[in-house]
Amino acid sequence: MEDGGTDLEHYKFKNMKEIESVLVQLIHALALAEEKIQFEHRDLHLGNILVKSTSVEKFYNQNDAFEFNGIKCSIIDYSLSRMSDSAGIAFRDLDTIEWLFEGDPSIDSQYQVYKDMRKSKGQASWKDFHPRTNILWLNFIFERLVQKQKKSIQKPKSIFSALTKLHKNVLKYYSVQELKQRDQFFNK
Repeated sequence: MEDGGTDLEHYKFKNMKEIESVLVQLIHALALAEEKIQFEHRDLHLGNILVKSTSVEKFYNQNDAFEFNGIKCSIIDYSLSRMSDSAGIAFRDLDTIEWLFEGDPSIDSQYQVYKDMRKSKGQASWKDFHPRTNILWLNFIFERLVQKQKKSIQKPKSIFSALTKLHKNVLKYYSVQELKQRDQFFNK
């Protein structure tokens, strides 16, 4: 297997452009996965996102383009994920993993995301598509990367302001696909 890099828990960002690049890559990847296969990761904590250096400067296809700014991120560990394609629906019934919802959010806010996912799905089945779970994880990632890193790295004020504004809007959206389509950050 290819070395995916260092997980975000341990990666030392050099600047806000790297943080912006990781967030933009995640948003593009999640939006595309939601659109194509009704994908939810359901466990997208910082240990499940890897980053490594890349010499590739830009990603582009017919719909998207963004700069890597020297780093490429990869999402790993799909053990709690949900997806649907022509072969059917693959998912894990999270209600059978009770301990997942018992963590103390005062120790780590990651535990609150699991509780919020359960609340967001309501009485529906985990088999159903609930893209809001991706938004909840994205909000968590923003909190960890933008808010908690803001004192430890140099930042161009314009990038920090744009990411802070995007973070304030994240929870307004139902899915990452909707965020990417509607948020001013992507529609300049």
